[in-house]
Amino acid sequence: MPRVYFKYDRKFLTQLCHCAKESIEVFFRTVLGLDDGILGMIMVIHTFGDYARFHPHLHAIVADGLFRPNGTFYCFPQRDLKELEEIFRSKVLAMLKREGKIHDALIEKLMGLHHSGFSVHAGNRRARDDRDGQKALAEYILRNAFSEQKIT
Repeated sequence: MPRVYFKYDRKFLTQLCHCAKESIEVFFRTVLGLDDGILGMIMVIHTFGDYARFHPHLHAIVADGLFRPNGTFYCFPQRDLKELEEIFRSKVLAMLKREGKIHDALIEKLMGLHHSGFSVHAGNRRARDDRDGQKALAEYILRNAFSEQKIT
């Protein structure tokens, strides 16, 4: 992933979130066959690392399904996320192209790499009554974005 654009122009981090949300929505709607399905999600941006190791990434708590406008919830089945990863990669590269940061030749090169630089991970599902598990997950994604040792 062309991380440098996210390091020096932080507006792209917001756009990265939009790409992630749209990707999850497309994936869930396609799998569940619900064109009007509504996603429930909380997302945070992390940018750990300095210099060559700058690592922009997102953490999200996502409802394991979609809500219909009438309030009915449709649960998402266990599924391989490789398709979601490809949707996300395509959306991010398209966004960077629209912004004039990359061109078709670079996109073609990036699409041909064995390791795309993109990954999507879904941890363990938390039961709706697992308050301790939900709290631990929320605390994990909201942890400090910087080392307390670096504070002077």
